[in-house]
Amino acid sequence: GGEKKKKKKKKKKKKKKKKKKKKKKKKKKKKKKKKKKKKKKKKKKKKKKKKKKKKKKKKKKKKKKKKKKKEKKEKKKKK
Repeated sequence: GGEKKKKKKKKKKKKKKKKKKKKKKKKKKKKKKKKKKKKKKKKKKKKKKKKKKKKKKKKKKKKKKKKKKKEKKEKKKKK
């Protein structure tokens, strides 16, 4: 008999899987709000007022007139 011919195995071509392209979501650009610059108020320096020293007036002690009252009481008693 003749030599058996080796059957050539047909190589199966592997189908390449097509990669699905992911759709990139477009990022919305956020508009930056412009910050209003606050104007700094200049602090006015307060002038310190010099306190005038008040001169203390010495109070004269009033002498109570007790004598007169006693006299009046005596007069009433007499009446």
